Amino acid sequence: MNPSAVRADASPRLISLDAYRGFVMICLAANGFGIAATAAKKEFLDSPLWQSLRFQFEHVPWTGCAFWDLIQPSFMFMVGVSMPYSYCKRREAGDSYSHLLGHAVLRSIILVLLGIFLSSSGKTTNFTFMNVLSQIGLGYTFLFLLWDREPKVQLRIATGILLAYWALFAFSPVAKPDFDYAKVGLPADWPYLTGFAAHWQKCANVAASFDLWFLNLFPRSEVFVANNGGYQTLNFVPSLVTMLFGLMTGEFIRRSTDRRKALLGLISAGVLLLGIGWGCEFLGLSAGEADLDPQLDSV
Repeated sequence: MNPSAVRADASPRLISLDAYRGFVMICLAANGFGIAATAAKKEFLDSPLWQSLRFQFEHVPWTGCAFWDLIQPSFMFMVGVSMPYSYCKRREAGDSYSHLLGHAVLRSIILVLLGIFLSSSGKTTNFTFMNVLSQIGLGYTFLFLLWDREPKVQLRIATGILLAYWALFAFSPVAKPDFDYAKVGLPADWPYLTGFAAHWQKCANVAASFDLWFLNLFPRSEVFVANNGGYQTLNFVPSLVTMLFGLMTGEFIRRSTDRRKALLGLISAGVLLLGIGWGCEFLGLSAGEADLDPQLDSV
């Protein structure tokens, strides 16, 4: 066999994606390199540096973002980046679109089932769809349907999904004054969102209400009330946008001939989106502070 022919036929790997995946896995395996645990020790509690590092290696309670909050979205993003490389290779090998679609649907089902399996223990099956595998599975087929479309179409769809998901929360009623926050695990000193921002209250929002109905349709050892971390099945909807941004990134890299310009473009897009995210959080929380909700005064 001609070695040069093998190299010509081989699909090039995206080394940067491998490095990114490796970095994220190392962070998980090392449990954040023990930084949060070290910063929690008594001798470091008064150190601004250590407490700043601790903040980055723990999940924020609800609003805001730290480095550790980007771990799960990183997996979603990587799925999107890898998709054009994977399916373009399969298409070049002669696979039909229907075959590729069937593969995507099968992968979705397997990922959801794996997520349920890993969340279960012993003889009890825990029907939950909140871990990263299930979340990827719920959105994977939809992501495939957006593959190989024009970037402007993908961007419009991403924007539409985010706006529709925002509207779902914004136009749903807030929790009633007699809502039992202690029942869903919120302590009395919890920094409750107020005013318009209360539509996104932890464990007391429209997605939490959906899970209260949906997850109790499955056989359970005890009635589902709430997820302590505030994670919800419908989180896969905005996570689909994260995967879609990854898909757009992968296609952008595949089309790029100038790697330096591609890098600058990705950095610029990342900074822009991060700024938009912080801006939306600031506007949302400011709206809540400007319109305090008296129903929470006695909580």
